[in-house]
Amino acid sequence: MGSMFGLAFIIGPALGGILMGRDPWLTVWVALFATILNLLILLSLPEPPAAVPGDVKYKKTDGDEAVKQNGTNGTAQNGDKATADDKATADDKTGDDQGVWYLVRHSPQGGQVAVLLGRKVFVAMSSGIFETSFANYASKHLGLDGQTLGLMLSFLGVISVLNNVVIVRWLSNRFQDHQLVLPAIVGQALSMFGWGYVYDLATLLPVLAGLTVSGSIFQTLLSTELSAVTPHALIGTVLGVSYAIETFAKILTPFLGGYLLEQYGGHALGFAATCFLLPVCVNVALTDSRKRREVVGEEDKKTK
Repeated sequence: MGSMFGLAFIIGPALGGILMGRDPWLTVWVALFATILNLLILLSLPEPPAAVPGDVKYKKTDGDEAVKQNGTNGTAQNGDKATADDKATADDKTGDDQGVWYLVRHSPQGGQVAVLLGRKVFVAMSSGIFETSFANYASKHLGLDGQTLGLMLSFLGVISVLNNVVIVRWLSNRFQDHQLVLPAIVGQALSMFGWGYVYDLATLLPVLAGLTVSGSIFQTLLSTELSAVTPHALIGTVLGVSYAIETFAKILTPFLGGYLLEQYGGHALGFAATCFLLPVCVNVALTDSRKRREVVGEEDKKTK
């Protein structure tokens, strides 16, 4: 999916530049047609099947095992255990029916989901400042024309494709996910800060490459972790909330980015975008430190 986005960033700017050269309104109509076509394709896709017994994602309960092993004439203790498991299963089903709010408040995974969605809010605000203000920034702060800007966006698309096809796969084969989260978000924060303090195209290109790679890796890891800690029945809903956060951020950040660029210049954009990432860096570092202490504690217990 990430590679498809990167490919779109290669084709889109080039096609947009050609259409803008002919008629600006033609660009608008082509973009509108592509959006409607995309919506129709999404609406025509079938819904994924629900998990059923025998499916890989179906989790068999202890109550099912008790009934299978002991039959209907099992002991009262096993019957009580099966009843308790059935009640827990019914509670989990009720939680799935209640939705994300019930999951966050009452589910054991609720705290993790809330933290991950909180990270998404800050990262979306930072990325929104960059994405919605980049064209104005490049024009006003660096003096780039439309053709150069289009080529730069195509360059970012190439970097995104290479990142998703080559770099992410290479890193995944050599490191675990929790080992990549902190370097990715720190790299994104440093790249975002450097973005606001460059003065020429030669310096901007490596900064943008670092920002694209680190940001894409962190977003991939964040979505993966969200899917891992969310119950199967609510994965689509939670990921939908995640994408809604991105959309809402892109509504707010154009006003914020435009104000900062007009009042304080391009440096303020990089500084503000970095400030949104700092709480995420601290949270990831603390979480990583806590997990390391838990692993060390478990190893000490096994040694003793």
